Amino acid sequence: MANTIKEHRLIDSTKRTLAKYILISDGNQEANTLLLDVSNLRFALNANGQIMQSNTHPKSKYNTTIKRISGNLASANGKVYLQWHGDSNSEIIVTGAGGFDFDFQSMGDGAVFSNPEANSSGDILITTFGLVAGDAATILVDLKKDNNDYDAGQTADPYAFNRG
Repeated sequence: MANTIKEHRLIDSTKRTLAKYILISDGNQEANTLLLDVSNLRFALNANGQIMQSNTHPKSKYNTTIKRISGNLASANGKVYLQWHGDSNSEIIVTGAGGFDFDFQSMGDGAVFSNPEANSSGDILITTFGLVAGDAATILVDLKKDNNDYDAGQTADPYAFNRG
């Protein structure tokens, strides 16, 4: 048996994605496991500048920023790491048992957490430590999409986009 990670995209618009993840542990640890493939988000542009169809010609990097990560880890001794996928898999957050709320926007000036990895796809990974069978986590990730990588109407409806 393997850990179960279920994704629910609550919002996936031209400017924002809000995704909820439910993790149920079977006691095995996750190590740099793909949690969110940003090229699969709605309105992702491919390397030809067109809206992605069937993951054909994805770009090598998609720019997103994190506005907020919140949730709960139901575990006595477990930890969850979220990381940017890249050369060094830079940590985004590390959380232990209980509730957590990392609201980067509340830090003023509309702050968001950007990917520091130069050679990153923009994907988000998950790593777990110390989880036992039956431990569970709920994680909400709120992303802001960069319109250089996600269509805001410039290809889907250029007339309306340019008209404002």
